[in-house]
Amino acid sequence: MKKIFALCSLIICVSLVLTVFVSCGKDTDNNDDQTNESNIVSVTNGDFVFSAEVGAENTVIKNNGEEYQVLNYPSNAGYAFDLAYAKSHAEFLDMNFDGEPDFYIAVSVDGDTIYYYCWLFNATTKKFDFSVSLSGLTNISVDAENQVIYSSNTINGETKIAAYIWANGQLSLKEVYDDEEDTIPPEVTEAAQENAIGTVTKPNKTPTTEKTTKADKNNSSATKDSSTTTQGKKPLNTTTTTPRMDGIEVMTGDIDDGWY
Repeated sequence: MKKIFALCSLIICVSLVLTVFVSCGKDTDNNDDQTNESNIVSVTNGDFVFSAEVGAENTVIKNNGEEYQVLNYPSNAGYAFDLAYAKSHAEFLDMNFDGEPDFYIAVSVDGDTIYYYCWLFNATTKKFDFSVSLSGLTNISVDAENQVIYSSNTINGETKIAAYIWANGQLSLKEVYDDEEDTIPPEVTEAAQENAIGTVTKPNKTPTTEKTTKADKNNSSATKDSSTTTQGKKPLNTTTTTPRMDGIEVMTGDIDDGWY
């Protein structure tokens, strides 16, 4: 009788241990799923439902859950790739103002400087093309209201902001502002801060009356040509062409080699 009682007790103990083990396994799986899901961004574009999974060697773009395109990273970027940072700083965003969702990854941050990999959605091929010009910029801000791309950096306490526009499918330098020479207008600083991408936190994008008035004034001056306005579904790509910057080269090395 004692042997039977002991055997029953042993069976009960083993059952309890197995139950606890299985429960812990399920909790772990759930946590893993939540972690993976937090690193996936998605967007709907017509018939496409794109999502992106950022990995160490590439990013996999999926359409409705099925693999659609593998985005390989450049081998000569000249700066480090921080996987943890990249996973939490990736987003679909129209960066060339053509109405299509492009894709960027903020791949690393060094002090106040953020580096990126950027792809533009090609409406003709329905694929994402790597943008050399955008990926060569640091601290990018996408001002959709005025259709301007800003890139900024601070070296030795001196801040510069470069403003770019899209012209004939290429990113062209419009103007460079320098705080040392006191040439940065308040509205440029505000636009660059409000539309910054890849940052840890994004400030509130509530436009001020002053900004709205100045934007309207600029729009009424009719200085924009057709190349800087939204062009429906026409793809604006800079896959292999660096931006025209009047002698300023895109950064391919260390930060001291150039930034815009």
